[in-house]
Amino acid sequence: MNFYKRIKDLRNAEKILEENNIKLNINFIIEDLIKEKEEEGKLREKLKLNPDDYKLHNKFGDILQDLEEYEEAEKEYQKALKINPDSYETHNNLGLLFYKLKKYEEAEKEYRKALKLNPEYAVTHYNLGNLLDYLQRYDEAYNEYKIAVKQEAKFAELLSYLAVIVSENKEEEKRRLILSKNLFTEIGNPEKIIEIEKILNNL
Repeated sequence: MNFYKRIKDLRNAEKILEENNIKLNINFIIEDLIKEKEEEGKLREKLKLNPDDYKLHNKFGDILQDLEEYEEAEKEYQKALKINPDSYETHNNLGLLFYKLKKYEEAEKEYRKALKLNPEYAVTHYNLGNLLDYLQRYDEAYNEYKIAVKQEAKFAELLSYLAVIVSENKEEEKRRLILSKNLFTEIGNPEKIIEIEKILNNL
């Protein structure tokens, strides 16, 4: 999507929210977009000087993905992988891009490549868990979440937050909350278990 069109769309969304008495200051979102656009320009210059730096291509791909310039982002990730096929972070980022583009089979392949290169990378276990959860492969998703949470407890916190925010109905919210409760049990966090039980009792 065109950068300036995104800013215009955000401003229109802000007006619609205000008309419905919902106050939301989106200036911080626009400021982030502008910073990323500025960073994009800087990275283009750096890449002219260092065209064989796979980390720069990967970072540039991330910024383009954030700016929703998906075709360009994919090209940058592919350039990074051509230079360094063993970059597990780039495989993960490309997987995330494919997930956003609803290319689920390709996303799973990239996540699995990343994990083959670095089985300890919690971010990819979490991302793969999200993909498998979306595909309703719940047991596989739970296993990936479990690995992610054991490596980085913050992912359990994120999952319990998302259970309430993104669930489309009470049944899905309950399933996600139970999943979070089980993950907090795995890492031994009784306070969070009690907190989730309270939410479940109020559903």
